[in-house]
Amino acid sequence: MNKKIISLLLAGMFLLTGLTALSAVGVSTQMVNNSVNSNSEDYDDLTDCYINVEGMDGWQIYKDTIRAGRPVVTGNGFSDDPYVIEGWKLKGVTLKNCYNFIIKKCWMINPANGINLINIKQGSKRISDCVLDGCSNGIQIDRVNDIVIEGCKFYDCDFAFKSFEYTMEYSNNVIISDCEIHNAELYGIRLYRVKDSEVNDCSIINSGDSIYFSYVKSSKINNCKILNCEYGIKFEKVENSEINDCRIFNCKQFHTVGTPGVHLMSSSSNVIQGCDITECDIGIRLQPESFTNRISSNNLYYNGQNYMISCPSTMINTWTGNYWQEELNPPKGGLCRNSRPCYLANSDGSYSADIVDGRNLQPEKPTLLSRELVYDYDDVKLLKFEFSSNDFNNFGPGNGFDIKVDWGDGTKVETEEPNEMGKAIFQHVFLKENEYTITVTAVDRNDDPDALHESAPLVFSNTKGTIKPMPVNAFSSLINVFLTRFPLLSRLMNFLN
Repeated sequence: MNKKIISLLLAGMFLLTGLTALSAVGVSTQMVNNSVNSNSEDYDDLTDCYINVEGMDGWQIYKDTIRAGRPVVTGNGFSDDPYVIEGWKLKGVTLKNCYNFIIKKCWMINPANGINLINIKQGSKRISDCVLDGCSNGIQIDRVNDIVIEGCKFYDCDFAFKSFEYTMEYSNNVIISDCEIHNAELYGIRLYRVKDSEVNDCSIINSGDSIYFSYVKSSKINNCKILNCEYGIKFEKVENSEINDCRIFNCKQFHTVGTPGVHLMSSSSNVIQGCDITECDIGIRLQPESFTNRISSNNLYYNGQNYMISCPSTMINTWTGNYWQEELNPPKGGLCRNSRPCYLANSDGSYSADIVDGRNLQPEKPTLLSRELVYDYDDVKLLKFEFSSNDFNNFGPGNGFDIKVDWGDGTKVETEEPNEMGKAIFQHVFLKENEYTITVTAVDRNDDPDALHESAPLVFSNTKGTIKPMPVNAFSSLINVFLTRFPLLSRLMNFLN
């Protein structure tokens, strides 16, 4: 058979598959894979190399080294033109006494330190969108100031992120944001002697101790999600710090006293507020020498014990406005007046009059995380949307809630089960030119008749999406699109030709 005929037949098969997908009223997909899904084709191979730079002069050897047709390091080390390590799969990076650098979109596979930063106090520093895979220490810092770590993913590390434990000098302004940590054997995030720092919007799943602060000052943990870890958030000798709006679910371990969702040890003047803590051995535990802490507006429900206080009565901590759900074992001390939900006593002995009775709270109102145009040719537009929600009464795949989208164009309502981080992705083609109102809700699948099953709706208007008949000359253009999407097909056709 003629090679060109074979090529056209193969292209036609792939094109038919793609057109079938586009002609469908809506196409839904979902990200649920928590293993390393980085495509090796996204990185240039440098696995025989460990980048080790000491001092600003140490960069030059890597600027002069050409691999895969490009320098290993680019940039000139200025604040407006930093050194850049980008797009490599390599053993790891150690940087000492140097600054003005960016490490981004790299895949570290070193069994020791993935990224190790030592004594870097000046200049700009950023690590973004890296994968740390199977490292003993994913990222380790020692006396590092003013650094941003964002969008990184850690898999099967002993310590995903840690600051060096044997130093008396503080690191300042360490910002960790939008990171995912899976299966950290010992610690997700371990900060020692750090101040004025933040952990924001991170997810820690199936790990040992999720977040552990020790000798930390004036720092914050904001909007983090902790699922199925041996320990929740632990403060040891921490002061003037905050835990805000975190979701802590199913932290359990076979200890005599059990595992807390939040644990304060010899820590003072801290704030725990707006957190959901559920199905842990203990909700919140305060140990001796923990005083003048404020615990307010938290939801604690279905824990083995909602709280455990080992502090002397002279160690005054303020509890106010916390939602107290049923426990597996009733609390001691009579702070909860009924077996049904109530609020913990305020510091003056009074109770909030605004008691909410809800064995199963409804999921949170969904959030639109992203909206992008995936494909656009001659007004054929395939749009992708990413939404998130939470329902920590019943969280995760196979357990508790779905995200539902009404596209507002008369097509069938679509439903997806979110992944472990509460995220779900939908794709859709609108068939007529119009301004569409999209309605998104999170729906609890729990069969408890007392439950509030549906979240408040997220409603927004979409930009115009259209589809028109495809002109004949678009056929070859679409073939090129699919060849780009399927490089193996492209190689096969080149071979046949």
